[in-house]
Amino acid sequence: MRTLLQRLSIQYPVATFLTLTFLWTWLWWVPLAISLKGEMTTNVPLTLSVVIIGAFGPTLSALLIVWAQRGASGVKDLLKRVVRWRVTWWCYLALLILPPFLWIVATLLARVVFSIDTQLAIPWYLFPLALLSSVVGGPIAEEGGWRGYLVPVLQQKTTAFVTGIVVGIIWAVWHFPAFYVQGIALAIAETGQPIAMVRYLLETIPIGVLFVWLFNNSRGSLLITILFHASLNASGGFVFAGQVPALLPFQIQQLTWAHVIVTWAVTMLIVWYWKPEHLAASKWVSDVKPGT
Repeated sequence: MRTLLQRLSIQYPVATFLTLTFLWTWLWWVPLAISLKGEMTTNVPLTLSVVIIGAFGPTLSALLIVWAQRGASGVKDLLKRVVRWRVTWWCYLALLILPPFLWIVATLLARVVFSIDTQLAIPWYLFPLALLSSVVGGPIAEEGGWRGYLVPVLQQKTTAFVTGIVVGIIWAVWHFPAFYVQGIALAIAETGQPIAMVRYLLETIPIGVLFVWLFNNSRGSLLITILFHASLNASGGFVFAGQVPALLPFQIQQLTWAHVIVTWAVTMLIVWYWKPEHLAASKWVSDVKPGT
């Protein structure tokens, strides 16, 4: 099996990774979505367990491919980047501040454009605790694959900006079955609604670029992308769970559209300043190379 996987991953690194990733994740998520039929689950622990197990598709696929190509040393090198904490200081500041900033501005925009008049009942100084609690789940399950393997491989063929767009699109499509699992974050107020998937796609494209920006400036630190992923999840949870009075379904939709607009605007400013080729002060050469 290792020889076959090695040959496939050398000849078709992206296709092999995506095939393994989607197979693993959708093997868990699609039957779950079909069984629930858009209804709220009656067994929350089981549902969450299935969602989390499926979420490990990207990282498990990356580990399997790296093992096939480079053996235990390749796996070790990939895992070492999870604890690469010696990076430029502003990467930590950006991952902590940027996601809440995007939602704060989006909330102000929604208040002006859509007349959404709510107040955040949870104080923002508790946000770092929410960030740390959000690490378990998607951030750990996904980052070893999306940013640990796919981003470096794609950047050998195209620019950092295009890489972020491509990964953002793939990342969104990969999540689509989760929109039919009512009760989890992606399906809030719009279980199974195509418009929610379209909006999520438009949102993850610029976020994918932001991930590459932080990834390259941290010299490939997966710790930074894991924490950034957790920060994104925690900030969204803060906004939706902490509003008083609670947001109505149509207000959630309006606020999320505002977030899409703000995220695109901020991302394009970052791309303009850092330049699309590398999104960093200098080119970072990854140690993830198909066939090595």
